[in-house]
Formats: sequence, C-alpha cells, structure tokens
Amino acid sequence: MLARPTWCLVQNKLLVYAGNYTAYRGHYAILDPDRYYIKLDDDIMYIGQHAFEAMLYEKLQGRFMFVSANVVNHGVLTWVHAGMDAMHTSAAQLDRLGDSPYRRRIADATKTNPMTGCTYGYSTYCSVDSASVAAACHYSFLHNVRKQQLHKYNFHIWDFHAFGYQAWSINTFIFKGSELHTVKFDEDVNDEWFISQRLAERLDSHSGAVGSALVVHMSYHTQRESGFDESDVLHQYEQLAESLTGVLLPR
Repeated sequence: MLARPTWCLVQNKLLVYAGNYTAYRGHYAILDPDRYYIKLDDDIMYIGQHAFEAMLYEKLQGRFMFVSANVVNHGVLTWVHAGMDAMHTSAAQLDRLGDSPYRRRIADATKTNPMTGCTYGYSTYCSVDSASVAAACHYSFLHNVRKQQLHKYNFHIWDFHAFGYQAWSINTFIFKGSELHTVKFDEDVNDEWFISQRLAERLDSHSGAVGSALVVHMSYHTQRESGFDESDVLHQYEQLAESLTGVLLPR
C-alpha cells in the first residue's frame, strides 16, 4: 500500500524569466533527482481534494512519463470538457442553467458561440486566446460546484499523445527530478513546449492527465490581452474559498 505522501513547497525566487527561454533551465537543474515534484502555476484557483495524491498514484503506475492534473481552462482539456458536457459553450444551452446565479455571466460569455469550429489539440484561439472561452470555463465550473456536479469533468485517464506528439499546457503536472534536472533544454522554445512536445517525441514517451485530479487555472496572458476580466472571477473564487474554509484573510 502506498504510504500517504509528505508535501513541501519548493520556490526559487532567484530564477526569473527575463525574456529568454534559457532562464527556465535553472528551475529544473536544482531539483533532487530522487524526489517527485508538482509544477504548479501561480494562478491556480482551485485544487480538488486528493488531486495531488491521484497524480502521484498515476505517475507511479509507469503508464506516462509526465502526469497532468485535470485542468479547467487548459490548452487541450477545454475541448475535452466541452465535449463531456462539463461546460456551457453556446447560448442554446442556457435553459439548462435554471436559476443559476451564473446564468447571465455564461450568457455573456457564450453569446457568440466561441467554441464553434474548435478542433482537438493545443488550439490557440479557442482555448488559449479567447476571453469568452476563459469566462465560459470559469463560470461553468462555478455553476457545477454550486450544483455539486464536478463529476462531469472526470474522464478517468486522458492520453495527450494518443493522436501524435502534440503540445499540452503544463499548468499543473508531476514529474521526478531525475527526468528533467540534467536535460538540455532547447533554446528556441519555453519549458512548456519542450517538455510536453519535443522531449516526449524524442523519448517516444506519452504523457497524460488524471480525471480525478481536478484543478482550475485562471488564465493565459493571451486571454487577458483579448479582454478577459479577472476581477469578477476572482471575487467568485474568493466566495467559494470562504464557503469551503471560512474567512482566512483579514478584510
């Protein structure tokens, strides 16, 4: 039986991305090769119960080299969530929301049917660039929390490379230090593209996501540049946090 893991926070504030991709290498070079690490973006808004343990368990199965969480607002998984009926993607679906407090917000996000024409893969417009898709991801998730139907997101296991070596977003993923601390990173791409696509293809090794390891990612800079307003979404997550844990910060 797998013993309950002990987690600790690892930060290196001396390593700052300054406009060149080589800066990313230092984050991985300092890691202990015998430990497991979860790379966690600093704008993760929600982490489901036992999400990290589920990722570690799957990693230890040896099925995938890198194991991702099931990330809401993700470069690849947004397409999956839309197909699983976990998010509302068009104005035609509004009647199913009933008296949800997120009905108006979802209506505003989907009035142009922003998912129309989306295809599977790291889709820049649909799931990385679109402010409307970002809003639909978040307000659909908040609606699903309220209705206690987060099971809609659970796909068990998703193989990112089942259809070829495409890139995927490394917003939250687990790896062993030995897998990356001595790797020579390519200088023309960032760590996300190198780890998720180039390294995987060179090693002929798949990566995947765990459906039960649900987390929520706030936004990509391209979504913000397209007009995604984080202020109301942040307020909604603040209310969600207080409903789950009580007020933790002084007002």
